[in-house]
Amino acid sequence: MKAKLNDILMAAVFVVFLFGFLMAALLTPDQSFSEYERRRLAEFPNPSWKSVQSTVWMDNFETYTLDQFPFRQTFRGAKSILEFYGFAKLDMEGLYIRNGYLSKQEYPLSERQVTSAAGKLSGIHAALFPNNRVYYSVIPDKNYFLADEAKKIDYDRLMELFSSGMSGTYIDIFDTLTIEDYYKTDTHFRQENLVDTADRILRGMDADYVLPDYERELLTDSFCGVYVGQFALKSGGEPLYVLHSPDIDGAKAENYETGASGGVYTLDALETYDPYGVYLYGSAALVTVTNPNQSNGRELILFRDSFGSSIAPLLLCGYEKITLVDVRYVTPSFLPQILEYDDTADVLFLYSTLLLNSSSTLRGM
Repeated sequence: MKAKLNDILMAAVFVVFLFGFLMAALLTPDQSFSEYERRRLAEFPNPSWKSVQSTVWMDNFETYTLDQFPFRQTFRGAKSILEFYGFAKLDMEGLYIRNGYLSKQEYPLSERQVTSAAGKLSGIHAALFPNNRVYYSVIPDKNYFLADEAKKIDYDRLMELFSSGMSGTYIDIFDTLTIEDYYKTDTHFRQENLVDTADRILRGMDADYVLPDYERELLTDSFCGVYVGQFALKSGGEPLYVLHSPDIDGAKAENYETGASGGVYTLDALETYDPYGVYLYGSAALVTVTNPNQSNGRELILFRDSFGSSIAPLLLCGYEKITLVDVRYVTPSFLPQILEYDDTADVLFLYSTLLLNSSSTLRGM
């Protein structure tokens, strides 16, 4: 009799839990964006006869339920805590921790993607800047310093493939960077550690400049990068600094896409899901920076990914004007209609190995 009562009680608890969970799923509004993971979440798929027949709708519905799962972030956090602290698991779904640094595995090398990136960028050079001084440089991602040899892409092969398809003068910056120059919780490098890297780039472009004595300002000591959300582990954060100089503080930046204008640093970004956007509007399609403190007549057109936002201000000491172009978001053939430039402008293609190894988002001519 007692065993039967226990069974009934367990069944009742299960039914109550299931009912409560279903009610939470029905009453909780769908979320359109995950600030922890910094991505859009799946929306409820509209069914059609064709999609239902082909199982496309069911696949989309499964993605929707996984993204809109009640208390999803709580469960993700609990799973990560159990795996990391309970089972000492350092690698989780492509994410891993080494020496206190969080990173995402970039493996294997995609020769096709690297070759495609070189083809698109060299095509932009040939079509738009045939008579300009053109340079290119590559930023190593954190895996270059952290990854186990068995799961580390062949960076020498990546550079061989990329350089063979590129035109212009190569500026090597690999040896100016160490793992300490990157955030522990994010993909990007720290601006306050990039002075030597910027100096190498400026010298490589034969810029007319005097490297200033930068002043460092702490904006926040609780910066949490993209990997915190992907790992679903809580982090106390880390410091995020900006550098100041007369060139940086006197410059004016304009975001072509939004029409916003102001200084080099956008402090409002600190309150958003992507605080790294404090540097020159983050991953904006087109940003023009004018520097009234320079009168050398030099202009730089910088083709870049998100890494370029933080290092570009450190190049202002050599240029009156810098235009940042992200061809993931703007078609290159439109640039002559948008930009005013001539053959005297310097052109720099500056991309991370992460982007080169997954370059399908780059737009070519």
